[in-house]
Amino acid sequence: MRLDPDHVKKLARAFTTTHEGGTSVNINIDFIATAMDRLNMWERGLLHRVLAKAASAKKLSPEQRVLLALFTHDGSGGHAAK
Repeated sequence: MRLDPDHVKKLARAFTTTHEGGTSVNINIDFIATAMDRLNMWERGLLHRVLAKAASAKKLSPEQRVLLALFTHDGSGGHAAK
């Protein structure tokens, strides 16, 4: 499956390089808070684990890409936290 260029740009905007040379991911706090309200504790833990794994992956699977696309803030508005 070919990647959509708009999707690639969106994820690129969500990732930033830190002063220490690492990478941080901008999370959409409003959206993740809404999602957390719908999940039980086990599901919340699982979501956090898979998002962390996706954020640190060298090569993203399609499933990881869609999760990051859902929960990242790409600079197009809304609130962000690192």
